[in-house]
Amino acid sequence: MTEKHLNIISFIILIVLIVGGIVFKAIPEYKESLGSSDSFLTYSKYEDMVEFRINSNLNFAVVTNNNKVVHILIYTDKAMSLYNQNIEDQSITTAISQIATILIENNQLTDTSIIELTSYENISYKKVKNAFQTALTNNNFLNVTYREKSSSIEEKADALGITASSRENIITQLELYSKNVISAYDGEKTTSSTTKVSITEEQSLEYANNVYQKLQNYVITNNIGEQDINSSILPISLIPASPDGNIYPSTSSWYYITNGKVYAYIAFETPDTIYDYCYQGALEENKKGEC
Repeated sequence: MTEKHLNIISFIILIVLIVGGIVFKAIPEYKESLGSSDSFLTYSKYEDMVEFRINSNLNFAVVTNNNKVVHILIYTDKAMSLYNQNIEDQSITTAISQIATILIENNQLTDTSIIELTSYENISYKKVKNAFQTALTNNNFLNVTYREKSSSIEEKADALGITASSRENIITQLELYSKNVISAYDGEKTTSSTTKVSITEEQSLEYANNVYQKLQNYVITNNIGEQDINSSILPISLIPASPDGNIYPSTSSWYYITNGKVYAYIAFETPDTIYDYCYQGALEENKKGEC
C-alpha cells in the first residue's frame, strides 16, 4: 500500500471520527440544553389542536398526536408560564392537569374565569376538554364559565394576520408566530430583570409567606409527596408574591418537597439589600437568612 493510499485512508478515518463525535456527543448535548418547548413543530407531528383563551388575554394551544400533547403554541405572553415546563410528550390527561395546576398557582385561572375552548380537527378535543374540566373540578373550581367553538387552522392564520399557501405552511407559520412571542417576552424579561423593586422588611416576610402558602396549597391540591429541587414544574420564581402580581421571588430561590412537606429558600432582591427566608417544612418553621 502506497503512502498516498495511507494518507487517504487516514483522512477518511479522521472524517468518520469527527462526524461520529458530532452525532454521539455534540448533538445529544445540544438537545439536552433545549427546554421542553424549544423543539420545532413540524406538520408530521400535527394531528389536532385545541386552543385555550382564558379571560381574553391568555391565549395558547396544545397540539396533540396519538393521545399525547406534543407541542404548545403560545399566542400571548401571558401564556409564558407554560413555557419549558416539561408538559410536552406526556399523555393528554397528565399534560392538561399540569397546565391547569400551573395556571391556578400563578393566579391566571380562578373560579370565576371565562374559558373559551376551540376545536380544530375534532380528534382529541373531547379528551382535552374532559381532562381540563376534571382538573378544575378537583380544585373545586365550580363556577368557571366555558365557551366552546369550532374553527380551522386557516381561520386561525387569518386571525393572526398570517398568509400561507398550504396547511403545512400554516403550521410552520403558527410555530414561528409562537417563537416570536417567546423571543419578545424573553427580551423584555431580560431588560426588566435589572430593575429591582423597593420593599420593606415587613413586606418581604409577608410576600415570602404568601409564596410558601401557595406552595403548600400546590402540594395539598395535587397530593404531592416528593418533588426534586431541580424539578421544572411550577418554578418558584414564577409564583406571584404580592396581591397585585408585581413582586416575584428572585431566581436564587428554590424549594423541594419531602414527605408532603415544603422546604424552601425564598429571596427578594431590592436596590439596597436582599431579604431572604428559609422554611423547614412548615410556615411557622422559618428563619431569616439562607438555609
